[in-house]
Amino acid sequence: MNTTAAAQTAGVTVATIRHWCRTGVVAAAKAAGRWIIEAASLAYRVTLGKERRMSHAPVEHRVDDTTTVIATYSDQLGPACWRASEYRNGHHIGTIGDGQTAQEAINHGLDMLRRLAERDAAAEALENSGLYADLTLRSPGIMGQLADAIPSPAPAGECHYCGLDERTCDCR
Repeated sequence: MNTTAAAQTAGVTVATIRHWCRTGVVAAAKAAGRWIIEAASLAYRVTLGKERRMSHAPVEHRVDDTTTVIATYSDQLGPACWRASEYRNGHHIGTIGDGQTAQEAINHGLDMLRRLAERDAAAEALENSGLYADLTLRSPGIMGQLADAIPSPAPAGECHYCGLDERTCDCR
């Protein structure tokens, strides 16, 4: 097979085929100044390229009925590095973890979600204990400042940032 036919078969440029021939990526020999490529070797190389592209497919982990963590390949973070993002009800919430593999990125993201949930639970427990209200009344001291820094949860259906209906606000 010549370089033009090989390029069409592999879905790459003729220059790429010549490079593969020179570097030994595909089995080829020069005859009368032209590359003759072995079809089986080219087919194997094309298969490797497809497997490599498929390895970058997103990896999904379902947390609960509303939350999903999806890891996607990130060229920006370097070779073979993945970035995890949180989705709630199908909407992208934000990036929550990076890792060298998809599983490491997901684990990092899940760990961050767990820590955020623990923080929210601690804030709610502090508010429900009555101590929160006492601290806010005595606000001048450091404890009052600490209590003021803990965000109170917004009512269900309201945005934590602007107070509007979370389905229609554009804060995120």
